[in-house]
Amino acid sequence: IIADWFIANKESSERLGDYWLTHVPKPEFRMMDPWPSAFAQSRGISILLRAWQLTGKSDYLQTAEKALTIFSVAAGEKGVTTFTDVGPLYEEYPTHFLTGVLDGSIFALFGLYDYVRAVDENSEAERLFSEGCDALKKLLPRYDLGYWLRYNLCTESFYPKLDPATIMYFRMIGTQLDLLSRMSGDPAFAEFAEKWRKYDKRRNILRMYFHKFQALRKLNRL
Repeated sequence: IIADWFIANKESSERLGDYWLTHVPKPEFRMMDPWPSAFAQSRGISILLRAWQLTGKSDYLQTAEKALTIFSVAAGEKGVTTFTDVGPLYEEYPTHFLTGVLDGSIFALFGLYDYVRAVDENSEAERLFSEGCDALKKLLPRYDLGYWLRYNLCTESFYPKLDPATIMYFRMIGTQLDLLSRMSGDPAFAEFAEKWRKYDKRRNILRMYFHKFQALRKLNRL
């Protein structure tokens, strides 16, 4: 039922392939119109590939393949990728400036890995996954606050200068990086996870809450 929903509710174009739109505004990033997401693409790809593996129906595989297209289109051009100075960052919240929400970018890589895992002829998915992993590894130090992690990399003037991850996101990212290390075969991701777990201390949590309160107040979310 869920896989069929992804078939029935996709948008399609020659330039963007098959993709899905979120119709909930994201005002903190100035995103008011319906928007695509690398996170949504990854969930669609994973679900469709599992449906294809269970049923053998070609529609599921064809849509999953077309869902790869938008990863090569810049976020400022209605795609889902910010092409940074070190490579592509797949955006949960893509717009004309870098948002860089960390957990969403990792989830996007999980979907791409599913395509590599499930489909023998996967050169495009393998390229997207490999380039995305390489870029993310180089970007991870930019999230490091020395005692905690940034929620994202947004530096726009209207956005808080410092917006730390909540405890839930902080701990989830450690698990994500362990998984990504296994998927990619790169121990660097697990090494980052191990380093950051040492930040999970009471004094650092209190420091995070102080800055998070200030960030939420600037975003008018209190």
